[in-house]
Amino acid sequence: MPNSGKRKNKRVAIAEPPPPPKQPAAVASDPGPNAIGRWFEAAESWLVAHVGSVVCCIVAAGLYLRFVTAGGTYFHSDEAWILLTAMKSGLGNVYRAGLVHNYGPLMNFALHFLTFFGGSERYFRMPGILAGALTPMVAYRWVADTFGKGAGLAAACILGFSPELVILSAQVRHYAVHTFFIVCSMYCLERAFRERSAKWMRLFGAALLLALLTMYMSAWFTAAAGVYALVRILRKELPWRLAAEWAAIQVAAAGLMAVAWATHLRGLVGSPAELYARQNWLRASYYHPESQGPFDFLSAATGRLFGFVFANARVGTWMVFVFLAGIGLILWGKAGMPGRRRIPALSLVLPFVVTAAAGLLAVYPYGGTRHDSFLCVFMAAGASVAVSFAAQGRLVVVLPAAMCLIPLWIGAAEPHVLDDLPSLSTHQQMAGMLDYLPARTPPVRTVVVDLYSAPAFNYYVCRGTTGESQRLGPYLSTCRCADYQILTLETWAPPLRAYAGSLTAARAITPNLFPDPAWVFYISLTPWTTENHRGVKDGTFGKLELHRLSP
Repeated sequence: MPNSGKRKNKRVAIAEPPPPPKQPAAVASDPGPNAIGRWFEAAESWLVAHVGSVVCCIVAAGLYLRFVTAGGTYFHSDEAWILLTAMKSGLGNVYRAGLVHNYGPLMNFALHFLTFFGGSERYFRMPGILAGALTPMVAYRWVADTFGKGAGLAAACILGFSPELVILSAQVRHYAVHTFFIVCSMYCLERAFRERSAKWMRLFGAALLLALLTMYMSAWFTAAAGVYALVRILRKELPWRLAAEWAAIQVAAAGLMAVAWATHLRGLVGSPAELYARQNWLRASYYHPESQGPFDFLSAATGRLFGFVFANARVGTWMVFVFLAGIGLILWGKAGMPGRRRIPALSLVLPFVVTAAAGLLAVYPYGGTRHDSFLCVFMAAGASVAVSFAAQGRLVVVLPAAMCLIPLWIGAAEPHVLDDLPSLSTHQQMAGMLDYLPARTPPVRTVVVDLYSAPAFNYYVCRGTTGESQRLGPYLSTCRCADYQILTLETWAPPLRAYAGSLTAARAITPNLFPDPAWVFYISLTPWTTENHRGVKDGTFGKLELHRLSP
């Protein structure tokens, strides 16, 4: 009996059906909240693994925007002035011609090299285009390593698609290249501290010196970064040998600025160009104690600065609070950084503090213009911390939000007062002016210009080959350009009646130097038409105007 029972139990065990296999497909198709959560986590994991590719797409899109923007307009006055410096023969002449500008010689030399291989507007704008497009990639690495990948992605989106930064980097200006060197130096400095690496400290020094040689206003960033690094060194975050290398870099930067002051910048203090900027178009960016208090100046100037970078005054006002929230989160230890470190908040705040102090001391403009555009990287970093916190650091939230908001942001962009509208600065308008002037009967013999219109006329009509300039008085000078005798009023955008009076004064000094017919070439600051008007005694081509003075 026992044996038969055992056999029976054994047969029953063998006959038992195996458990059904798992059905992963059925679970995956489950529409419940658990399946949605798993999909969300899978998407987040994929984005974290491929965030580098996403940033490359941002760079490519930013490059496209800048490339298209750079191809639609002729050089405005400042761009032409910069290029005329670079077109001089020989590096020594390029350097000496650049002494009238308040920036360093590096980009003048680079543009001089480019003159040997091309000549179109887009071609000469390529250094700014490339620097502006690459800045988001370096900014991502810096912000992601310091504050988390969500913050890094948000910062890359801000810097890649800011409408004002796109316009600024699509011009022959030094600001985009300067900003690129600034963000490179911050990335290298953070890596030097984090890895205690001599290589990264030396790269920081190279980027810092390149920024100084591009624009001397890097002095404000140099001071801010120096204080930030010194605080961390005093906290013993670097071995003594790396601290010594950092000190050597600071000495080199200070020596470079001392040489620049002695040989260049000192000669510009009190110049007509500086006085005109202080008293006119940059007046709001300097502190005037007779009419405002320090807090009023700082709050208004900071609001304009954020409004400039975010291309909309209202958006800029809100982003001030977002930036402050980001700084608060860093200080609170909620920014997603390893170890809840608070010191990096200094790296974002000090550049604003030093530049604002320069504005309060009336030694440098602080406000909503391109002169403070390098602060955009710190602005974007601080704001991105708050954005990342709101998204709980998840890329799967940050990226779709950016894709939805960026088109709305670009659509809401407001033209800045210092920007030339593309519709008023087209190649067709410049071509119309160049056709109109030599077709006048009798042929034009004398052209009167001011300091605002002279560079564009020199570049497009004279092609940079004017004769030696001759001074006629405190505010008048003349030179020969092709078939024209050029009379320059050494002031910016005077009323039209001032040209006739200056011509009369110049003829009284040198009676036979300015023959008839005499015309004015004028770039209007308040254009009213996008069409070409060809009259007998005047022609208007967008911002470009020609008016007959005599006989």
